[in-house]
Amino acid sequence: MSFILDALKKSENERQQSAVRRISEMPTVIHRNKAPLWMIGMIIGLTAGVFLLGWAWLNDARPLNQTVDVVAENSLGQSPQVSLTEALDPTSLESENNLGLELESDLDVPIPEQPLTAESSPVTLVPDTSTIPSMSDLLSYGVQIPGLTLELHVFSPSPADRFVFINSSKYLEGENITEGTNIIEITEEGVIIAHETQLFLLPRQ
Repeated sequence: MSFILDALKKSENERQQSAVRRISEMPTVIHRNKAPLWMIGMIIGLTAGVFLLGWAWLNDARPLNQTVDVVAENSLGQSPQVSLTEALDPTSLESENNLGLELESDLDVPIPEQPLTAESSPVTLVPDTSTIPSMSDLLSYGVQIPGLTLELHVFSPSPADRFVFINSSKYLEGENITEGTNIIEITEEGVIIAHETQLFLLPRQ
């Protein structure tokens, strides 16, 4: 009887040991919560987009800063040197000196003095008085001439001092008596008058 009990205990112990061994040999299953694939792809895409935008912004900012630096260097560094070089250029200084000498030489040229006259008379070519018909000759030929009476005749070697009184009015050489009738010249013989296209002599009394 004891032998049977010992055999049963032994078989029970072996059974328990084999059961424990099987449990310890079973692989442990770890349940992991995996994220969906679409969420992972979206995160990767957003990260790449942020990096691309940052890289593009940095590339745009660098040329702008370089351009500003170059402009500042040109305005602050090169301009004074250029202006100073131009100011100290001996060629420009020599040309300015030559220009000043030319202006002084031009100013030293004497200007011919011309006499000032109070009144200028028109230049008229007067034919010889011997060939000019008198007023009476034209009237005898039937030429229509306004009535003119020489009341005072003053002749002088200076044309500015010559004057006559005709029909109670004083006239100088070159003045108009009436429309179309003007005094050409005051001579020793009288007054040469032009009426339209006809010249005649109004003799002194």
